[in-house]
Amino acid sequence: MSNYKVHLLDIENQLQNYIWLLEHTTSRDVIVVDPTEAEPVEQYCREHGLNLSQIWLTHWHKDHIGGVPELLQSRNIPVYGPREELSKIPFITHPLQHEAHFKFHDLQVDVLAVPGHTLGHIVYSQTTLLFIQDSKKTRNNSSTESINHSLRLRLTHAHICSIGFKSGLYAGSQRILCPCCSNNS
Repeated sequence: MSNYKVHLLDIENQLQNYIWLLEHTTSRDVIVVDPTEAEPVEQYCREHGLNLSQIWLTHWHKDHIGGVPELLQSRNIPVYGPREELSKIPFITHPLQHEAHFKFHDLQVDVLAVPGHTLGHIVYSQTTLLFIQDSKKTRNNSSTESINHSLRLRLTHAHICSIGFKSGLYAGSQRILCPCCSNNS
């Protein structure tokens, strides 16, 4: 992960969401996860000299896909998202399901289905990162809890500890640590 950097955009609007960007530092290419709005992403990319090259969607809710149509107006880039929610997210170009794999430069990305928050909800897992999304700043953490429960059903304890919780599991603005380990760093 030395060629990658994670950026957080805190969206100050009615939806009060966070947008994650994952930058490939060598190329300055960046992916955006669940862009609720386009303008903050466009502005951040302009100000930091980044090239938006992929969009990753976790589920169909407006506060996660609202900025996609505008981001696609000026570029033709892949949009990854849940196959189960194609009818609600028609701009997905790369539909994904549980245990799918794809790459962002040399980074292997694994897809895990975590139904619960929505029936088609997916998460994006890399060796040291796990983007799960949907934890608004103003909500209680019930969404995050249901996603974590679904995630734990999909993964063994050893896998959870090795891929995400110790390194960086990103839900909303939170870095979540493994609930069953006292050895979180």
